[in-house]
Amino acid sequence: MNCWSKVAVTAASVSLSMGLGLGGLSSIPAYAAGFEQQFDVSSPRTDPQQATRSEADRLLRLGRQQQALGQSHQTVISWVQALELYHRVGDLTAMGVIYQDLAPIYQSLGRHAEAEDAFRRRLAIARSNRDFRGQIDGLNELGTVLQGQGNLTGSQELFLEALAIARETSNSSGQGLSLRNLGILAANTRHYDAAIQALESGVSVLRRAEEPILAASTLAHLGDAYRLANRPLEALRSYLAARSLARQMGDRPIQLQVIDGLAAVYNTTERFPQALELLEERAQLTQNQPDFQQQLVTARSLAQHYQLVGDLTSARRFYREAIALARYLQDGPEAARLFHQLIGLGPG
Repeated sequence: MNCWSKVAVTAASVSLSMGLGLGGLSSIPAYAAGFEQQFDVSSPRTDPQQATRSEADRLLRLGRQQQALGQSHQTVISWVQALELYHRVGDLTAMGVIYQDLAPIYQSLGRHAEAEDAFRRRLAIARSNRDFRGQIDGLNELGTVLQGQGNLTGSQELFLEALAIARETSNSSGQGLSLRNLGILAANTRHYDAAIQALESGVSVLRRAEEPILAASTLAHLGDAYRLANRPLEALRSYLAARSLARQMGDRPIQLQVIDGLAAVYNTTERFPQALELLEERAQLTQNQPDFQQQLVTARSLAQHYQLVGDLTSARRFYREAIALARYLQDGPEAARLFHQLIGLGPG
């Protein structure tokens, strides 16, 4: 049985484990032994010093204000200082919260090694505190980082460990999250049957757990898996269900993901008016927003659509808009690709 067959079997059996207690946790294989050695969680706690804690709390609040203003570098400085003070008073819980929030900021700054280290430290603290939900989240976050680095085996092991903990502790949200990530990983490695089985199981669990946002995200990825497996009707059903939930919850990123998937299905099946209607909806969602990357995706998608239907005048206009956005974002390779596609349309 290969590794993805095991994932499929695990996904199929997940509903049988909802009533399990905590007794089996000791049998779960610990990932990356030595996390606790990386961060000395066993050092004796000192007596809390109110002045030190107050300063740490102030720096934590300051970092949140800086984060809201988009001041990522300043946020890192404030929170690293807060970490040192919380360590001094032995507040592991506060440190875990900071590491969890700090890691994505490191990622956005391209400081990937520091992001991975922050996720590992967050996981170590969760293990030390026997914080099972923290372990589930930490394993999934670290698994996503490893997947982005191309370490697919390590990523799968972490997702499976997170799923095992979630099943042992009857944590439905954690089960759904872990199944979703296993499904995404399977789809990215073209194991579409395993992906579909994991994602369908995830959707079922998340609906029972009343987790609409996570269910919508999982449905969107299920639509992607069906589409890549050349099953357009199932893809449409999944995308439309995801779209309904995302609209109800006002989740713009999931709506954009669903629009992209639906438009791809409609273009592939030559339902061009429906595809254009969706892309115009995408334009409305992304205009007047500070997310220029999504505006670039919109312009590129419209250019490619008009090229597909033979409206080269409109295609050229949107390619030029996409090139301008790519240059603004200082994405030289993307600007070069778009320029090559524009030239391929011929003079005009």
